[in-house]
Amino acid sequence: MNKQLIIGLCVGGLVATAGGALALRDTSPKVAEVVSVKPITAAMEQEFAEVTRVVEAADPGAPRFVQVVDAAPLTEPGEQQEVCESVVVTHQAPVKDQNQIAGTAAGAVVGGVLGNQVGGGNGKKVATVAGAVVGGIIGKKVQENHQSKQTYQTTERQCRWEQGPDRILGYDVTYEVEGESSVIFMDHKPGKQLPLVDGKIVTNKAEIKRLTANKGPTSYEVFYTSGTGDGSVIMKNAPKKGALLFIDNGEVVTDSQQEAALRAAQNDVVAYQVTYRLKDELGQARVTEKPQDGTLLIKNGKVIANADSTRKSL
Repeated sequence: MNKQLIIGLCVGGLVATAGGALALRDTSPKVAEVVSVKPITAAMEQEFAEVTRVVEAADPGAPRFVQVVDAAPLTEPGEQQEVCESVVVTHQAPVKDQNQIAGTAAGAVVGGVLGNQVGGGNGKKVATVAGAVVGGIIGKKVQENHQSKQTYQTTERQCRWEQGPDRILGYDVTYEVEGESSVIFMDHKPGKQLPLVDGKIVTNKAEIKRLTANKGPTSYEVFYTSGTGDGSVIMKNAPKKGALLFIDNGEVVTDSQQEAALRAAQNDVVAYQVTYRLKDELGQARVTEKPQDGTLLIKNGKVIANADSTRKSL
C-alpha cells in the first residue's frame, strides 16, 4: 500500500476521533451555579379573557329582560295641611283683692303689735309705727305670692298649618342593554329586570307581571378578547362588560365551580424562576422543582435537571 495513503488514513482517523470527542464534549451536560430562585405562582401565569359584549341568547320569540340599574323617585312638595289637637292650658285664677289690702292690713297689725313690744316712751311709739309699716309690706308680699299660685286648667283645641309629605309622581328608571345605559319614566317602582319586546321597554305593571311569570330560562352569548384572539362562549349568568374571565388549558372557564377552584389556587407555587451562572454568563430558566444544592445541569442551553439529583441517580 502506498506509504502516503497510509499516512493520510491515519491522520484522518485522528482528526475524526478528535472531532467526535470535541462534539461529545460540547453536547455533554454542564454544571451551572444557581444565583437566585424566585417562586412562580398560578396568578403570575394566569391567562384572562376580557368581556367586550353580552347578548341574551334566549328563545327569539320570547321577551328579553334588561337589568334595572337605578330607580330615582320624582316628587313634588306636599300640600299645606291644618293639624288640630287638644291642649291643656293653665290659667291664672281671678284675683279679687288686686291691691293686696287684706294682706297689708294684717301685716301692719302684726308688725305694730311686735313694734310696741320694743322700748318705752317715744321710742315705743316709733317702734310701733315702724313695725306697722314693715309688717304691711311683708303682708302685701305674702298675699301677692299666694294669689300668684292660684291657677286653674282648661282643655283647648289648638290648630296649626304644616307642610304635608312629598308626593311621588313616578320614577326615572335607568336600565342597561348590552353595556349601554338608558333612562325611561315609569309611574311605579320596577323590580330588578324589565321586559323588552320588539325593541321597547314594557312599563305597564300588569303586563310586566304577566311576562315575568312566563319567563323561561335564559342564557347569554358572551363575546371576549384575549391574548390568543377573540371569541364567544355561552354562559348562564351575564358578566359585565370589561369583566375578566379565567382561561384554563386554552379554554374560557364558564363553570362556576371550576372558576372558584382556579381563584382559590392563585397563590399556589407552580414553578420557579432560576437565575444561574455558567462560566461567566448569566441565564434564566423556568423549572418545576426548586434546586436543592445550588446547581443545575445545562445541556445545549437548556436545564435538564438538578445537578445533585442527577449525580445521585447515576
